[in-house]
Amino acid sequence: MDGNLTIEEFFNGMNGVSEEPMDNLSIQMLTTMFMAEDMDGNSMLNLYELNNFYETMANMDGEGEGEGTDVEMILMMFDTDGDNNLTMTELSALFTEFDDDEEFMVTVFTNLFSYHDEDDNNMLNLNEIREMFEHLDRLDNEVCYDVAAGDIIFQKGVYWNDTAEDDLELMEGDNAPDDGEFCLDLEPSIEMLMFMLDSNGDGSLSSSEILTVFNEENDMSAVELEYFAIAFMMSDSNADQVLSENEFKALMESKDSQDRSEDEIFDGCVDAANRAKMELNKINCIDAGYQWMGEREDHDDENNGTHGENNDTRPDDEDTMIKS
Repeated sequence: MDGNLTIEEFFNGMNGVSEEPMDNLSIQMLTTMFMAEDMDGNSMLNLYELNNFYETMANMDGEGEGEGTDVEMILMMFDTDGDNNLTMTELSALFTEFDDDEEFMVTVFTNLFSYHDEDDNNMLNLNEIREMFEHLDRLDNEVCYDVAAGDIIFQKGVYWNDTAEDDLELMEGDNAPDDGEFCLDLEPSIEMLMFMLDSNGDGSLSSSEILTVFNEENDMSAVELEYFAIAFMMSDSNADQVLSENEFKALMESKDSQDRSEDEIFDGCVDAANRAKMELNKINCIDAGYQWMGEREDHDDENNGTHGENNDTRPDDEDTMIKS
């Protein structure tokens, strides 16, 4: 017994008191923290260094007396070469904790990393790391709250608690199965979608990048793909074949507008060629060569005597609805 502690001795002691083996991410983080306290570089910690190491771990758990911030802890845990900067390779240790359905977060982190690398040195210093994680917090629109067993759910979302093996998707009107946490199923912001979909990191979105979400299951028909291509072209104001954030916002707004009107499109009078809903009664619709969808009662004939007349006074450009 030489009064020093090696990293191997530390982990042997940790494994002796732990019921479950430590995961790789925890091993890497603790190793980095351990080596950061090795002031003389002998790969061992003396009593003074060991005390600093345990104080750092206590601060990480919020139990110590130090004032280390979460960002400082992140830098300490992932800075494997001890240069007080994080490379993308070092930060990628976070990705090992993502599930398959969270792989898009790798793209998000990669783009955020580049966005906040202000001096373009392929590393983030402490201030840049802080700005990146503050930006990530702003992008996170998740709304969660505690629920008790039997509580009625008022909006689609995901329920979980510490004992559940998997998250449980609940719909409006369902009841919480037990005490736990419920998170609303909210759509990501336009900015978040840009970071998620921009797979080549050029700050804009191509049609193929967007279709990774719109057509994730490859179930869009040829007609739907054609409508998407038209909507993409109409949103591409400078015709450079990619969409900026504002152009992508225009595309999503057109899609949202179409989604809200989707049920109406297939009910009543429809100009099928242009995917436009026409404000005509059934007889006028058929006489004009349009298609009548559904079996809705023709109240126009009974209420206002418009039989045989076309009361659609809107300009032609308002009759066209693009499906994206």
